[in-house]
Amino acid sequence: MMLGTLLKSASALELWPPPLSPYNGITVKNIMERVRSLKLIALCDTWNPALRPAHGYPAWVKDRADVLDSRVVGLELDDFR
Repeated sequence: MMLGTLLKSASALELWPPPLSPYNGITVKNIMERVRSLKLIALCDTWNPALRPAHGYPAWVKDRADVLDSRVVGLELDDFR
């Protein structure tokens, strides 16, 4: 069930299937925002909502996105003014 909700959410957020190049209008910031808003649901969530939602994977995905986002470096146009 989690794979299904992951794919459904990724598709709704236009993360799946991966976009084709050229990547006009797509930014790292935009992708990270979409990744952080992925909805994951496990069948166990309906049986016992007191457990960690989706076995903790939503929090793990957000943490990994934060780590990756902190590593992104790029061109700062303000540096050239």
